[in-house]
Amino acid sequence: MNEPDLQGPDNLSFYQEINKEQAYAELLIKTSEYIRQVDSDAKILIAGAATAREESIDFYKKVLAIDGVTDAFDIANIHSISGMGIASFNVED
Repeated sequence: MNEPDLQGPDNLSFYQEINKEQAYAELLIKTSEYIRQVDSDAKILIAGAATAREESIDFYKKVLAIDGVTDAFDIANIHSISGMGIASFNVED
């Protein structure tokens, strides 16, 4: 599924929650567990940051700090079309 598939009032409700980082982390972890049960060789991607804006970076910093998240995916991706002043997306910077 992609964003266009999730349009409408009954979809994406977890993004409306007060603690959206925790809600996304729980979704990622549960989904990852199921995928690995079905296909232990599957490569799981975390949802990509849509921008390099501070709110996107802050969201992912909070998500990645939640226990179990870094074990729930294999590949991180970024959808940003401009660097927005960010010199590097390297997690070690």
